[in-house]
Amino acid sequence: MRVVRDIFLFLLTFYIAIVAFMPKTELYYYLEKKLKEKGVVIYNEKFKETPLALDISNGIISYQGLDVARFSLITFKPYLFLNTLEAKNIELLDMAKKALDVDIESLKAKHTILKPFIINLDIVGSFGEAKGYIELKEHLVHIDILTPKNIKPLKRFLRKGEKGWYYESRF
Repeated sequence: MRVVRDIFLFLLTFYIAIVAFMPKTELYYYLEKKLKEKGVVIYNEKFKETPLALDISNGIISYQGLDVARFSLITFKPYLFLNTLEAKNIELLDMAKKALDVDIESLKAKHTILKPFIINLDIVGSFGEAKGYIELKEHLVHIDILTPKNIKPLKRFLRKGEKGWYYESRF
C-alpha cells in the first residue's frame, strides 16, 4: 500500500511541477504565430504569468489590418488534461461594431484530451447566454442561444431551430 501511495505522490508532484513550470508565455506566442497566419493579430497586450495561469490584459484584436475587438482580460490555464481560456469584457470596435452591435461579457473555452478535436464554449453577452462548440476536425462552429435577450443585431446570422436560435458556420 505504501508503494502505491508513494507512486501516486510522485506522479501528482510531477504533474504539478509540469503545470507550474510550463512556459505559458511561449505557448501564447506560438498561438499568436498560428493566428497571424490566418490574418489575426493581437497587440498592445500585457502579460502576467502565474504558476497556474497566464493573464493577458488590455489587448486589441486585429483581423487583416482592421481593429475588430478590445478585451480587458484573457486568462489561459493550460493544465494538460483540461485547458481553459476565459475572456472578459470583449468590446467590438469600429467596422465590427457597425456590422454587429453586441458586447461579450465573458467567453469560456474548454478543451480536454478526452475529446481532442472539440472546444466547448460558454458565452454571456448583450444577446443573452449561449453555449456551443468548435469541431476542429470538421471545421465547424455551432452556438446555441440559450436565453435570448437582444438578438436583433444577430438575427441575420442566426437560424431558428426546434431548440431555439443558433449560429452555425464552417471555417
